[in-house]
Amino acid sequence: VSSVVNNALNIIVKERNCLEPAQILAQLHSQIVVAFRQDKASDNIDGADLGLVAIDTSQNTIRFAGASSNLLLHRKGEIQEIKGDKTSVGGKIQKDQMKFSTHEIAIEKHDRFFLFSDGFEDQLGGPRNKKLNKKNFYKLLQSIASKPDLKNAQSEATTFFEEWKGAKQQLDDVLVLGFEI
Repeated sequence: VSSVVNNALNIIVKERNCLEPAQILAQLHSQIVVAFRQDKASDNIDGADLGLVAIDTSQNTIRFAGASSNLLLHRKGEIQEIKGDKTSVGGKIQKDQMKFSTHEIAIEKHDRFFLFSDGFEDQLGGPRNKKLNKKNFYKLLQSIASKPDLKNAQSEATTFFEEWKGAKQQLDDVLVLGFEI
């Protein structure tokens, strides 16, 4: 699925010059449906959860659209969740039913943003072998984002994840992307 998504994103953004996050997700959905023949009589329900941002430095804005993915904004010590749509790209939902929303956020100095997969919060571990969950994951990101700089953010997140996971097997892909504007 990842290579199909990557190839489709290259076509949509580079060749078609589509730069609007919600439109990119809608086109990506259509391409995945065709690539996996989900528009035909198929049992394939593969899809992807992802978030996209477009940063406009001339307007000082960031536009976000998420397919079962959220964006976190850390501003002035507080975490704000910008919710994506509750549907993935690909799967059995037909094209005319697929709509994604773009959220536009005015950028302020020292804003920090986080995009992430669900692998971190879904990881089993801790003393009771339970999922980390969204609340605890967001607390971790709040702690990391509250530091004066992000140079140790990766090692802090990795250490936390490894300690949480312990000797248990990693269940899913884990991606956390943080950036400051």
